[in-house]
Amino acid sequence: MTPQILTIILLLLALPLHAQTRRAVVIKVDGLPEDLLEKNIDQLPWIRHVFIERGAWVRNFYVRGISLSAPSWSMLDTGQHMVIRGNAEFDRFIPRNYDYLNFFPFYVGYARSRRTDMPGVEVLDQAGIPLLSDGFPRDRRYQGMQLYQRGVHWETLADSLRGKVAQPVKNLIDEWQTGFDMSEGIERQQERELILALADPKILYLDYYTGDVDHTLHLTNDPASQLNTLKRLDATIGRIWTAIEAGKTAPETVMVLISDHGMNSTPEVYSQGYNLVHFFNSAAGGGHHVISTRHPLGEYRLRGLDPFVSSVVTPSEDSFYLRDRKDWATAMLDLDGNERASIQLRNSDLNEIQILLQRLPQSGDAILKVVDRNRAQWSRTVGELTEELSALRRAIDKQEGRPEGKSEDARRQMAILKTWRKDEHGYADYVRAIQRLLDLKPADLLTARPPLELPKGVLGESNSISQLQNYVVGPTQRVNYFQALSDIRVRNVVQPNLGAKPIDFIAARAKDGIFLYGDSGHTALIQSRLQDGALCLRYVPTDWAPGFPLHLFEDPDLQVPGDRKTWLNDWHSEREWFEAIHRTRYSNALIGLAEYFAGWEPPAVPTVFQIADKRDWPVLRRFAMRLRRVVEPDMLVLAADHWNLDVRGFNPGGNHGSFFRISTHSVLMAAGGGVPAGMRIETPYDSLSFVPTVLALMDRLPENMYPGPVVRELLPQR
Repeated sequence: MTPQILTIILLLLALPLHAQTRRAVVIKVDGLPEDLLEKNIDQLPWIRHVFIERGAWVRNFYVRGISLSAPSWSMLDTGQHMVIRGNAEFDRFIPRNYDYLNFFPFYVGYARSRRTDMPGVEVLDQAGIPLLSDGFPRDRRYQGMQLYQRGVHWETLADSLRGKVAQPVKNLIDEWQTGFDMSEGIERQQERELILALADPKILYLDYYTGDVDHTLHLTNDPASQLNTLKRLDATIGRIWTAIEAGKTAPETVMVLISDHGMNSTPEVYSQGYNLVHFFNSAAGGGHHVISTRHPLGEYRLRGLDPFVSSVVTPSEDSFYLRDRKDWATAMLDLDGNERASIQLRNSDLNEIQILLQRLPQSGDAILKVVDRNRAQWSRTVGELTEELSALRRAIDKQEGRPEGKSEDARRQMAILKTWRKDEHGYADYVRAIQRLLDLKPADLLTARPPLELPKGVLGESNSISQLQNYVVGPTQRVNYFQALSDIRVRNVVQPNLGAKPIDFIAARAKDGIFLYGDSGHTALIQSRLQDGALCLRYVPTDWAPGFPLHLFEDPDLQVPGDRKTWLNDWHSEREWFEAIHRTRYSNALIGLAEYFAGWEPPAVPTVFQIADKRDWPVLRRFAMRLRRVVEPDMLVLAADHWNLDVRGFNPGGNHGSFFRISTHSVLMAAGGGVPAGMRIETPYDSLSFVPTVLALMDRLPENMYPGPVVRELLPQR
């Protein structure tokens, strides 16, 4: 027997003996904690039967990045690195915000032929990132109603509206505070539609989304109420599994249960609230006029229930220089998710210029000095944006030349065109405003009122660490935000075991890494580098002792070989860190923070820009990167355990948004389609493994397209 024939025989023997998995059914459960599921598994007969006895359970599956719905589902639905960093995001250069969790404007916009996709999908399209469902032709997929949704199922929506109208007003108010669940009516309708779609063998990808668990766990920490919600989910899974088993395609169908994050919920502790809007309104917080996506709880009026409001200004009575301009917000806060806040502040030097303009003509030289120290950065931004907007204008001209249509694809193109026009107009205004600053001459500042107006609602360039430590809020007033936030204490400690300190630590991008601030004596840096093409990380505190952010040194669940100080001092791959830290109190926070603050780069020009001339592609690629960079926060503020920073409603139940393991530990289970029965997988995996694993189970995984590893234990014969 020749070596070649022997090789062929061995390859044939290695081929899978199971039926090919052709169909995937994905059950998406928002906010389902792995720990709560494990605690109640014996009372959930269908989940136990399907996934524990007949399937596989990935016991250590984690959120990557941050435990929020919009960022988490963006990675789970795409298999790509984080592009969306919050449930809401604000543009620093133009008055625009992205409200990813608000369904109402999308449905109304769709009905009026103005919107085709949910806001998150539009952003992903602009970035050139397809959804998992996009890999299947439209007539081969069924997509339920969810955050990353294309199109609208009108029958499902009609049922949903009937259910909402029938609810008491108090229920609607509760839901608007904590995030709308999908209502029992719409979830049952989605279930019926999915089961009907299962009868069509042409449909290869189906998903079902429910927000019921997240909604209940936010509202209550009562174990009985939480168990009732899990039982409703269990019954749904049972009905779907029964429908799969009854069909002819059962042997080639895999069903997957996935959640986007956990929940910091325990029966002994109520969520404790702290109002960051009031802090930033106060003199100690800088006297900012603050923008948030919802009316704060104390300001609830009927307008507070308006679902079309996604930008609310809370003015300050303590503003040092904008008391007469209360609609000029200088701080933008995304508080949704509860255990963290994303903070964007107007550039400190723009504040200083505006203050100095009020003291002309004697402050003219000081204004020019501020402009000169920013000249290099501002000139670079103006030059690049000018080039990008010229390329965008040419792309708009080409898009406007296309014939209009009424199909969803045609409407999608019109939505993109509308966004491009807003971009061109808004960023051009910003360029003109900054150029006016760059063009200032001493003679321009000799009068008390020069022809100069800084743009309203614009924050300008991100603040550096130094600016955040010496932030200008008045003629002689400066705020060190790291210290000011860390020093916050509450006077009335209702639950003594929570303590009086609502802020755990603050994270911010620095030139040489990610800066972590616990207090003045406990700071650290997360550094990253590429080594042989792989990401390596290092945690560098000012000293190795207990009490530093993430508390790695003293955590008893840190699993490292030998002396932990020696190990912690060194560079390690992401996999080595993951194995070492995933069971600690802060779980995979080191990796999550590196993901959160990583600069996103598209692998090629996004598809939406490929209509443009190829010579413009590099410039438009840079513009796509800018669109994501201008929404990054200056500071990520992490709440202490069981503290709640969401002022639209201090819910008594659980929270998420932090890097605590209880919040990042989510669910991944699979059954059918050749998945081994009765398997418990202890190897840690995160969000980036979900999409490639589903595609690998279906033998549809493209080579080198996804950065995350496949859960190989689910594919023992392949």
